[in-house]
Amino acid sequence: MNLILSDGYQGECYSQELYGAFLRGFPLENLRRLLTSENDAAVQTAAYLVYELGWPVHPLVAEISELLQHAEPQVRFDAVHALRECTTKDDGEALGKAFLLLDDPSPFVHRGVIQFIQFAEDWKLRFAVHGAAKLRGGSVFETVISALIRKSPGILEKSELNKLVVHSDPIVRRFAAGMAIRPRHVVDEEFLDIALACNDEEGIRAVDWARDKALKAHNLQANLHLRERPSAPTKAQLELAYDLARSGRRTIEIAQLLRVDSRALIGPFLAARQSEHKKA
Repeated sequence: MNLILSDGYQGECYSQELYGAFLRGFPLENLRRLLTSENDAAVQTAAYLVYELGWPVHPLVAEISELLQHAEPQVRFDAVHALRECTTKDDGEALGKAFLLLDDPSPFVHRGVIQFIQFAEDWKLRFAVHGAAKLRGGSVFETVISALIRKSPGILEKSELNKLVVHSDPIVRRFAAGMAIRPRHVVDEEFLDIALACNDEEGIRAVDWARDKALKAHNLQANLHLRERPSAPTKAQLELAYDLARSGRRTIEIAQLLRVDSRALIGPFLAARQSEHKKA
């Protein structure tokens, strides 16, 4: 903690150690110190940790909400995912602020909100949509999206989606892509094809991941009982794990799927994300 909070910290990877410490009961007040640090590298580390820790960071919702305005797209992306995991029905404003990032300047952040729409529980999606409508009255968040969710909170019919994916406003098209790939009892290829018509870069990527990675994960899970638990993730497992992380799954869920220690994934994930972001 002291190293990360020091003026000289430049993003060295201590996330694995801190993640394990917080899981073992290290006080969350220490994470608050990172979230409110004046050192951007410390804030980025904290954003990643709240994304990974999920529900236990609920006491930090106010601080996480502030990250939605951070200059770094990766931090805003992590904040959106963290709020999907750690909010309650008392956090409608925070959820609304996250949903408003469908209109973020960064396509990378659009991906995060599309994944929020894909994986959020029905009530949480409803609170996010109505919260956004209150914060930006008169916009498509109120006139189009909120009106639709009032009629059908979790799933939209194909006829509605076909209209939305060709809407003149890109915010509505991104929303439609997320709604089309929300989980159903089966993977419906027809809905994925509808979502491809959104003509939005991150919407189309989300559809590709929903089609490819979700099916890979399903096949892997179906056959895992035939394998012994490895002592450490293989290179192939790390590659698949990172793909699943980019499609919206938390590390702890991926570790359970692959039957590896979640702490063994944190360091490689953070390094891969930093490398990917530098290339972008």
